[in-house]
Amino acid sequence: MGPNEKALQKAFAQARNERDIQPILKKKQLIVRNALNVSAWNHVEVMSEFRFGSEFRADFLILSADSGSWHAVFIELKSHRVRAFTKAGVPTRSLSVALKQLDDWERWVDRFNANFRDTLSRNIKDKNIPAYCSRADRHTTAITEIVDPRVNIHTHYRVVIGRRDYLTADDQERRASYLKKGREIVTYDRLLDSARKLDSAR
Repeated sequence: MGPNEKALQKAFAQARNERDIQPILKKKQLIVRNALNVSAWNHVEVMSEFRFGSEFRADFLILSADSGSWHAVFIELKSHRVRAFTKAGVPTRSLSVALKQLDDWERWVDRFNANFRDTLSRNIKDKNIPAYCSRADRHTTAITEIVDPRVNIHTHYRVVIGRRDYLTADDQERRASYLKKGREIVTYDRLLDSARKLDSAR
């Protein structure tokens, strides 16, 4: 067992909830990036405790770019010790709270898109990141590119909850149905898979 997997397995064994796991993930952001980013790799920035608006905070936000647009992945962590669905097949209270949070975030981003872009830009202003999807006569840096409303920023919303073993075959189908609604329900085992891959690449 490599160091990344060992750190996560220890966290899963000892942590009471997501608040105990987040500090480990904050130190090992490559695990988060590799497990939860979309397939845009021109630049990837992982931001922990991303604050936006006057009341919202995502546990992580992954900002990445491809040749045509930027992508912002909002991540809400819930406990690894709870199930996503009840025996009756409905979301547990923990998952319901998380999904409502994602809905609230999406509404805010849609309503206050200029504010959102400005917040992203301020979070990377010291990074010296080049523009990736604009002509050079428009933008040469990401901080000006991102605030430009002509530049596409695709948003993605993910909740990390429970373990793979907690999901029945029916739960897997229910989980897949949320993808159609723009929501991805991920177990902590995807992070563990990411940790193993990082260890094997050492």
